[in-house]
Formats: sequence, C-alpha cells, structure tokens
Amino acid sequence: MNADGIAHELNTPLQFVGDNLRFTGRGISELGRWFRAVDDLVEAARTGSVDPKLLERLDTVRRDADIDYLLGELPVAIEQALEGVERAAAVVGAMKADALREDTA
Repeated sequence: MNADGIAHELNTPLQFVGDNLRFTGRGISELGRWFRAVDDLVEAARTGSVDPKLLERLDTVRRDADIDYLLGELPVAIEQALEGVERAAAVVGAMKADALREDTA
C-alpha cells in the first residue's frame, strides 16, 4: 500500500475519533454548567431559601444544554471513538504485518 492509501486508511478513523471527542468535550462542558446550577440549587436548599430564579436557571440550562440528549449520546460518542481507535490500530497492525512479510521475503 502506498503512502496515499495508508494516509486515507488512517485519516478516516482518526477523523471519526476527533469528531466524537470534540462532541464529548462540548457535552462535558454543558454537563458542567448543569452540575454547577444544581450545586447552586442544593446550596440554596441547605440555607432554606431557594430563589425561584435558581429553578428558572436550572430549567434554562437543562433546555439549552439538552441534557437528556447528551446523556444518551455521550456514551455512544465514546464507544464510536473507541471503535475508530481500534480501526486505526488495525491499519497500523496490517502495515506492520506487511513490513514483516517483506523483511522475511
């Protein structure tokens, strides 16, 4: 396999990994916003004075971050990134096997 073919075979799964990791990073950031809002609400509840604005903020963050979507899709994105890593590793393994065959021929 020539360098262009190798680059293509590696680029596809690596692009897949990169896309999924970028999505995961954004999702984790959104979940962080959600958890900070929850922490603020819990702290207010401990003091006995929950401002209705905290509940509104929580609803806004949940809606804007689409928490339910993230909770469903983040595990999928991680699994897909791992599959991409496995595919790239398989390409590298095949290249090594070809190199060994050439060395012993």
